[in-house]
Amino acid sequence: MESDMEMLARTGRNAVEGVDSVDATNASRKSAEIVAALHPCRLSSLSLYLF
Repeated sequence: MESDMEMLARTGRNAVEGVDSVDATNASRKSAEIVAALHPCRLSSLSLYLF
């Protein structure tokens, strides 16, 4: 089972490859919201790493 970091990296790559920049931004934001819901205490470190 892939880690949260791997899942988010894959989600971000798919968003950038598959859609325009506006949709990619929305996809990144949605993936961050998913992680926030699952791991609220880790959101800040994930956000710094990804964004």
